[in-house]
Amino acid sequence: GDRIEAATAKPSSGYETHRLNVTRSDSGVNAELEKVIEAYYNVMETIDNLTAFDPDAPDGEKASLMTGDSFLRTVRNELENALFGNYSVGDSGVASISQLGLFRVPLKDGKADLSADAKMSLDAGALTSAFSNKKIDLVKFFCGVEEVKDEDGNVTTPGIKGFGEQLAARIDAMLDSD
Repeated sequence: GDRIEAATAKPSSGYETHRLNVTRSDSGVNAELEKVIEAYYNVMETIDNLTAFDPDAPDGEKASLMTGDSFLRTVRNELENALFGNYSVGDSGVASISQLGLFRVPLKDGKADLSADAKMSLDAGALTSAFSNKKIDLVKFFCGVEEVKDEDGNVTTPGIKGFGEQLAARIDAMLDSD
């Protein structure tokens, strides 16, 4: 971490040195990404419960409330695309969460299994590696790129929203659509 040293004068004994060590902690990012995974699976589980069909259940109990409803299939697909789709975040070198390799996703028949039963997990090692080796790219991907203006106030580099803002906008648009 960075170290700042300061000296303060004390009338009776001269100077006293104080040290302040500043270090970076990535644990907050881990916790927030874990929350994203948990929220994703809570929604997927709710969709699965609302659309379930059990052929072995007694008549009248085979179908759930929204079995066969295309709206929830659309919601599922939109959420998967929103979370795992590509994002334009300038020259970050990163276009998607999956490109960062932060999530371990189970495979089924050679493809990602995103069902509620097949839980993806956070790869903390990949996140630590990304912070160590690709910190600038990671920050640009999640936080975006600020707009740059010249001394006359003309935009020289347009700002680009990060993953979080773009994901929120996709979900808001989905919720606002008819």
